[in-house]
Amino acid sequence: MMSSSPKLLFCELTLNAANPSKSFNYAEKLPTDGIPPSYRGKAVKFNYNLLVGAQILNAQVQVVKVPFRVLSNNESLFSALRPLNASKKPVEEDDEEALSIANPFSTGGNVSGRHLMSDSLPPPTPHEVGGLFDIAVSSGRIAKLSLAKRSFKMGEEIVACLQFKDAVVQCVQYSAGLVAEEDVKGVKKSRLKVAKSHDFVLGYEESCLRLEIPLHATPSFSTSSCSLSWHLHFEFVVVPKEKSSALSSLEMCNEDGCEWNAPQKVAVQTLEWNLPIRIHGADPAHVEWIKRNKDDTTTTHKWIIKS
Repeated sequence: MMSSSPKLLFCELTLNAANPSKSFNYAEKLPTDGIPPSYRGKAVKFNYNLLVGAQILNAQVQVVKVPFRVLSNNESLFSALRPLNASKKPVEEDDEEALSIANPFSTGGNVSGRHLMSDSLPPPTPHEVGGLFDIAVSSGRIAKLSLAKRSFKMGEEIVACLQFKDAVVQCVQYSAGLVAEEDVKGVKKSRLKVAKSHDFVLGYEESCLRLEIPLHATPSFSTSSCSLSWHLHFEFVVVPKEKSSALSSLEMCNEDGCEWNAPQKVAVQTLEWNLPIRIHGADPAHVEWIKRNKDDTTTTHKWIIKS
């Protein structure tokens, strides 16, 4: 993808007891455009190495390869990553109807952590602004997803809530996963799930989920030959509207109150939905802050088993 011109740091250097060592500084500025981040995928890999060579008189050149990681945060690399509903315009926070995306299943349509989380992150475009997303099928609403934003940094937690209070189609359980999708021209797309969460929500009014973006994840990028995109993958196990009456008939009430017994069998169907997001590279201070806080909160349990 790229190769910089070699630089000569020293020549005819003599080391002796009086001068046993010598230090040299080397600096190279990486291009701000056109190179992807370090990536080890299934069909393509991008590795970056620093080659350091030295030669003693009348001897072969000795070369040391020093690998390093590139975390790209260049907005120009994301031209191909346009989420669904790309024509959506910014709306007011209290405009719930405008914030909703109807029927996604239809084929037609010592620095504080808070500061580090937002520092140097590009301002979100209209396609990256979070909000309320109406998850529905033709027979009615399944749930309403509340997500603060759709642009994240490595190491962050994605926090979202699903509201089932006004649902028409009852949801029995759901699962959510953070998925990376590798798209190489001429090669079948490959997907990798790096985090997942699930919950049984029959009778629930709300359920929240957390998905942690691994620090070893690769930021979103796009080149002329391949791209890496991220999305939240949801699977909903729902009860068809025409079968939902079987659930309500299981409630029995008397003078002492009402009792609801879980059904032995339920007719269900599974629906899937993908919500595109973007992942950016993280500031090294952000990575160090996350690692330090995880180490501080780690608890070790020692168990002694006696026979």
